Amino acid sequence: MIPRQNRPTRPEVEDIIKNGRSVQGVFVSFKYKTIPVSKATIVVTKKVGKTAVLRNRIKRRLRAIISSLLLESKRPIGVVVFAKAPVIEALAKDLQSEVKNLFQKIIK
Repeated sequence: MIPRQNRPTRPEVEDIIKNGRSVQGVFVSFKYKTIPVSKATIVVTKKVGKTAVLRNRIKRRLRAIISSLLLESKRPIGVVVFAKAPVIEALAKDLQSEVKNLFQKIIK
């Protein structure tokens, strides 16, 4: 679970989406922006998974990966992670490697 202080509010999410930069991958895409404190949230739409059970499973998998990366980050950054449809069939190691690579790109 991402701690409360590391989860952005709705206005912060809207600002990151509107004014942030983006990085694309096969399974996820990131919208990010430099902010005073590192924060992250995950968005999984009904296009990705029709049932709430499936969407929540995807969020749990991504949340576990993102929370560890967010704590290791030295540069404070706001991130909105958008899941894409192929994430449903993604293996855990493939998903983790892609998210880690994209996170390294935005930290540089």
